[in-house]
Amino acid sequence: LDDVSNPFSPNYGQYKSFNEVGELTSNIEARVHVEKYLKRHKIEVLSQTTFGEYITVRAPISKWEEILNTEFFEFDLSAKSVDGMNLQTKIHRCLNYSLSRYLRDHVRAVFNTVQFPDSFELQAVQQHKITPLEAKHIADKFAGFTTPELINTIYDIRN
Repeated sequence: LDDVSNPFSPNYGQYKSFNEVGELTSNIEARVHVEKYLKRHKIEVLSQTTFGEYITVRAPISKWEEILNTEFFEFDLSAKSVDGMNLQTKIHRCLNYSLSRYLRDHVRAVFNTVQFPDSFELQAVQQHKITPLEAKHIADKFAGFTTPELINTIYDIRN
């Protein structure tokens, strides 16, 4: 990474493509194990990422309780939206779960099990607009290089 990120390196800018990185990092064995397990347990696969690192599935809660050896509970969440409206929703979560021996070496996490939203409060994102004069100054100072100082300047990040 340093070699392709260093402007003085002959390899500067020669980044790997999405497919090249995927081929280097994909775990075909794990994907096959998970797919076989899901099929054997009649769990519907809705989608998966290009290289199978994330698989989205659907099954009744009773099926998840069975295969994850757990119990799910219903939780009420409420929030205020940006326009002040009250929002309410229910989610199902468990307090813990365990994976079968067949999957333990191939699965790192089962999402929407023990994870709760950090904050269910919806907030507007404050935007920082750069004036043309600021843009010219930034372009002159950083000469096409992305540095932490540049990022801090553009996003008005202060220590």
